[in-house]
Amino acid sequence: MIDTALYAEKYAGPGYGKAWWDSRGDLYPSGYYPPSRQYRINYRISTELGWSSVLDDNGETISHPPAPSFADHTFLYNGWYTWPYEDAFEFRPGAICWHLQSATASGARTDTVTGGYWCSGLLNRGVAATLGAVNEPYVEGYSKGDLFMQTMLQGYSFGEACFFSFTGSNGCRLSSETRFTAFRRPRLWTALRRSSAILRQQGSLITRTARKI
Repeated sequence: MIDTALYAEKYAGPGYGKAWWDSRGDLYPSGYYPPSRQYRINYRISTELGWSSVLDDNGETISHPPAPSFADHTFLYNGWYTWPYEDAFEFRPGAICWHLQSATASGARTDTVTGGYWCSGLLNRGVAATLGAVNEPYVEGYSKGDLFMQTMLQGYSFGEACFFSFTGSNGCRLSSETRFTAFRRPRLWTALRRSSAILRQQGSLITRTARKI
């Protein structure tokens, strides 16, 4: 895990692997709209920065038609909502991947891949960083995927990104070297802020939060 994280710190950036965002396609005013919107935002961010990006927005998860059957060259992944872990990914060294689903981090130390929880499946397939819940956080209590992505792109570490994207006491667990900083080039974020209509509308949520701490 540490070796691949160090590799990613040196080589990762736009064009390194692919970004996969697996949204359910929920629309407002559905209570499940916020996570689906987060993944659409992440898709636009990764696309504008230059990653080869895929947005599955049809309601099925990867490996279930009409969704893609396999996610190749995965460096970034965020999706929902299925259990158990879907062994349908090829990961690049240093991959950062997480899945929104109840109790994804239960049994994170097991050696199970198929038939197990998402965190254990991802880690046993070589992902460098993941996060999940050890109980039922409900949608509103889960980490916010768009805030997590925005934080890491500003040059914060994995641990800091998890902290900023947590929404409360939801029994979350981190699995990585917390100092893992995949993007040590804040100019990526500066360029994105200049070009992205989405981020001009939102403002820098993380920067405003950081000033309060």
